[in-house]
Amino acid sequence: MIIFEVQVRTTGWVAFGITPHGQLPGSDLVIGGVFPNGSIYFSDWHVVDERTIKEDESQDYQLLSLTEDETFTTMRFKRYCFTCDPNDRDITRDTERLVSAFGTDDTVEFFKGQRSIKSLFLMRFMNPENLHEPQIFYTYDLKLTDFHVPVEETTYACTFLPLPMVKKKHHIYKFAPVITPHNVTLIHHILVYACGNASVLPSGVSDCYGADPDFALCSQVLVGWAVGGGDYTFPDDTGISIGTPLDPQYIRLEIHYSNFDLLTGLIDSSGIRLFFTPNLRKYDMGVLQTGVFTFPVHFIPPGSPAYHSYGLCNSSQFEEMNGTPVPDMHVFGYLLHTHLTGRGVRVVQYRNGKQLGFICADNKYDFNLQETRDLKEILIVKAGDEILVECTFETLDRTGITFGGPSTLNEMCLAFLFYYPRSNISSCMGYPDIQYIAQALGQQASDAMEGMMAMNFVEWDNETIKNSEKAAKEADQIVIIKTIDEVQKNETGIIREIIAQGPDPCRDISGHHPVPVAGLGSRLVKDNDTQAGLMSQEVNITTKEPSQPKPGGRCCSKVCALALVVVTVFLLATGVTLIVVFSQAQKSSGQQTHSAATIARERGLPSTPVPSEPRSISKTSKGLPTSQGPSKLQTVSKTSKGCPSGWRENGTSCYFFSEGKDKKSWNASMEECKKNGSKLVIINSKDELDFLNRTSRNYYYFLGLMYSNTTRKWNWIDDTELDTDIFNVKRDFFDYCCAVVGHNHVASADCNGSSTTDYMCEKAVE
Repeated sequence: MIIFEVQVRTTGWVAFGITPHGQLPGSDLVIGGVFPNGSIYFSDWHVVDERTIKEDESQDYQLLSLTEDETFTTMRFKRYCFTCDPNDRDITRDTERLVSAFGTDDTVEFFKGQRSIKSLFLMRFMNPENLHEPQIFYTYDLKLTDFHVPVEETTYACTFLPLPMVKKKHHIYKFAPVITPHNVTLIHHILVYACGNASVLPSGVSDCYGADPDFALCSQVLVGWAVGGGDYTFPDDTGISIGTPLDPQYIRLEIHYSNFDLLTGLIDSSGIRLFFTPNLRKYDMGVLQTGVFTFPVHFIPPGSPAYHSYGLCNSSQFEEMNGTPVPDMHVFGYLLHTHLTGRGVRVVQYRNGKQLGFICADNKYDFNLQETRDLKEILIVKAGDEILVECTFETLDRTGITFGGPSTLNEMCLAFLFYYPRSNISSCMGYPDIQYIAQALGQQASDAMEGMMAMNFVEWDNETIKNSEKAAKEADQIVIIKTIDEVQKNETGIIREIIAQGPDPCRDISGHHPVPVAGLGSRLVKDNDTQAGLMSQEVNITTKEPSQPKPGGRCCSKVCALALVVVTVFLLATGVTLIVVFSQAQKSSGQQTHSAATIARERGLPSTPVPSEPRSISKTSKGLPTSQGPSKLQTVSKTSKGCPSGWRENGTSCYFFSEGKDKKSWNASMEECKKNGSKLVIINSKDELDFLNRTSRNYYYFLGLMYSNTTRKWNWIDDTELDTDIFNVKRDFFDYCCAVVGHNHVASADCNGSSTTDYMCEKAVE
């Protein structure tokens, strides 16, 4: 059973659902809302085509609550992951594409409403609330410093950095990306490799895989982040050991930049933040890199709807290469990685030639959501087991061969397995005998390089694509095993059959009845208007599961995890924005301060406003709500002694709130305030914060506050540092360097403004 709660800033209808692959036809929907008279409607639907939605005969969503206030509609409901309704989408351990939509009134017109589609992994088995933060911990950044990103489509920048110098053993228990603001779309992935202590390392920053081979040293992945991912905390009983003679002292930092627009003047200081503690865990952990050996023997033919590549890890030589007996690997997490054409990844385990099962899999892989994920249960891999990584690629839009390689336009097929206790094995990857494949396709090749070149002479069609995949699966696999000290050994193996998992049991709860949607008439709804704007949304996920899950239990069967998924959509009439809620934190020690105005000048923020035309919706006591058409929301008009008309007085200050005016950037908001002889608001006390929370409850307003990446602190425009005894601003999104107040909290925000951010000004009472 999985529980959803959807909160949308609208008083109209709300829809939420699951799509097949981000496309609307075939989507599973639930639609609900509250009428002006207080009655509710709620039912299970599905999308027939680009114009038609139809109510399900089997109602498999159970309404838990549905409320509406002056601002938000909140809908809470549940369903089984696997129902018996062919019109429902199964909720699996794959990446799901969720769709949310809404309207401004209760006349449901799904294809005319605002819509957004977002990829999410719903089956999170480790609840962050169950992980214990150590009492003592430190942070340490591994990052580049003012790196000038080349004007090239693909850059792999590498440098060697020391790990924290500690006098006794510590454990790294968490890592998080540190992304330079405005470079989020530039960075494809960040990897941290541990170096053997005997390595002689170069200095500076250079191409990882260029002319100097020394910059490719160190192959033991320590931690990794890729586009779409976030921070990751290890289980309470394991961590990465540092500070002992057996631990690495240096790492290789690798950052992959994708500058497809060939932008100039880009400077980056991104990297990875490590969290480490002297409170030791029970086990030292490691990361094993598996998959297809990327270059130069990996290729995908053009025009293929689903081409499979295979990389084998034969662990029979692990003990010999490790130097000591290898204990059982307890795998608890994983990170899957392909580039743009990847559509699915499966990691299969074999023992004594027989398939044990899947270590992990994502059959709906999304390049834009690559994150470290937890296994539901610890999985044991013994020395001698085989690990097979299968990747599925789609190249229907490509006319030439896609080769394995570092560029985002090349391909990779990798799986990083997080396990304990650690060994000296860093990677175990395989590739097929390319000469065998070339010969199967009627080409001649005396070595692997000639075999790869021969692929360019193949006339690719459905038959040759099928023959190529068949030959790649039949060919011997060459397995390359490496240790942390760069010792390498080759092994061979074969690709065994993959036995697909059987379907999970479904639950038929069709006895539930819909709460009718008045005004829709029949159960078949068509709409000629198929255009909808894509919006952004914030999705917070927590997962709850039984304290003692039964071995072999499957997601959402009779014994299953209970997942709570909260989807919060913040919007005004024309848009949705991401909001990071303010949180309490310890007051930081003093460092050099930079005023918000100085930071703004350094950033060169634009002052172009984002236009918006909010709609005013009035509800009548009978029937459906009616739209009054576009109108401007009125500013507060209250005359206080000492304050101009339209300003609000509090203490010794006057405040102007720009409710419903054209939305502006932070810089443009500053200029608007200057025109009135005022400035953006600086909060000096909790009383002032309470006043602003009360007054700005239904809007977000820019504050005279900005984040400095130099000092890593929030600073007011009068050169003072934010007093965290009053409040603190949590920056979960690294490109949000301005702050807003509204909806009873302070949040970070995009300095360019959006349709949900207004501005407010402050000046002294005259």
